[in-house]
Amino acid sequence: MSDKQSLSPLKTLVFSMGIVLIAGAVFISGGILKNFSASPAALSADCKGGQLDLTGRGMVVESRTEDQIMRLSLEKKPGSMEILTVDVCSGKILGSLQLNTDPGMGVE
Repeated sequence: MSDKQSLSPLKTLVFSMGIVLIAGAVFISGGILKNFSASPAALSADCKGGQLDLTGRGMVVESRTEDQIMRLSLEKKPGSMEILTVDVCSGKILGSLQLNTDPGMGVE
């Protein structure tokens, strides 16, 4: 059995496996890079920020932000709360929920 003849299929197999390995690494790196470019930091470049006037609606008790949506809990007086859903980019109020409860009955 000659050495050159028996090693030729092995060399072809190793070479093709190397090509597949390199192509897979490039594909996975591209996917990871695409996910990082779509991160909230990249999205915030498109969002200039809005302006929202809450005068007369009460004091902000709590706020939560998820992507471009902010939820605000406002308390005008004891027993009267309002929850606002706001688009951070435009400053528009997307939804409002009025809550009327018994004043002074909070959990301690």
